[in-house]
Amino acid sequence: MKKPLSLMLTISSLFSILFLFISGCATVSSLMPSISSNNEWPRKRVMVMPANNLTNLSLDESTDISSDLTRALKNTGLFNIYHQNESKKYNFLNPENTSNLEFFKPFSDMGMNVIIFTTLHPIEKTNVRSGIWPFRKKSQKFTVIVNIDLFDVYRETVMLSKEIIRDITLPLEDLTGIEGNLLDAENKKSVLRKCLPAILKKSVKAICHSLNNKIWEGKIASVDKKTITINAGRDAGLKTGAVLVVFEKGELITAFKGKVYELTGKEVGKIKIVQLKQRYSLAEPIAGTDFKPGQVIRVKQ
Repeated sequence: MKKPLSLMLTISSLFSILFLFISGCATVSSLMPSISSNNEWPRKRVMVMPANNLTNLSLDESTDISSDLTRALKNTGLFNIYHQNESKKYNFLNPENTSNLEFFKPFSDMGMNVIIFTTLHPIEKTNVRSGIWPFRKKSQKFTVIVNIDLFDVYRETVMLSKEIIRDITLPLEDLTGIEGNLLDAENKKSVLRKCLPAILKKSVKAICHSLNNKIWEGKIASVDKKTITINAGRDAGLKTGAVLVVFEKGELITAFKGKVYELTGKEVGKIKIVQLKQRYSLAEPIAGTDFKPGQVIRVKQ
């Protein structure tokens, strides 16, 4: 009787170890969102703007969501990611300004395809009770809300607007005091640090999904006789000999809430890349003649 019992215990132990191993692997893999791209070429240029901080908290490196988002997006390896550090220079730029078409011009001149805004809303706090009766404790529930807004520079319209909410409940004894503005600010900063990883994971997944479903576009920067300069090069993964379709500027239409944006115009012709630079390329016409600066280009499928 001892041998069967010993064998059963051994088998049970092996299954337990196997379960823990599988669970551990799943936990590690779940730390990063599952991201795949069906539109990796050409690579889009994406500008992450400084966070619009509405919390009244002085954010530090551990709570700088725009810097963390920039690093997370770079780690995907799917896009050319840039971070705008000159917050004072661009502090007038926010999602509400995009009704003005001039808003997009500096980003278009830089060859950006997409602008990303993050808005960190005031952290809400409510008194609750947590735990199982009769051991329920006085606690505080904190709610962190972040808005992610993506703007298509060439279409001059919104690609994605997503609100991400994360709640966390902490017993009063786990908080750094419960009274006073200074202590309250420290508690909210601590909560923000705890919530940011989950918020970033959801943000990166949503952003990558939106960007991967967007067709890459560039623009003609200048035309000199038969030499056409476009605003994308090796950094976008373009190749010598690649054929691009050129479209004229489209009609401006007014959409929801008075938003004005540009439709794709009719096809003008086709050009072929003959020389690559890091951030721009030289091309020559292969079909059509009426090529002008500002016209939109796409890779021929």
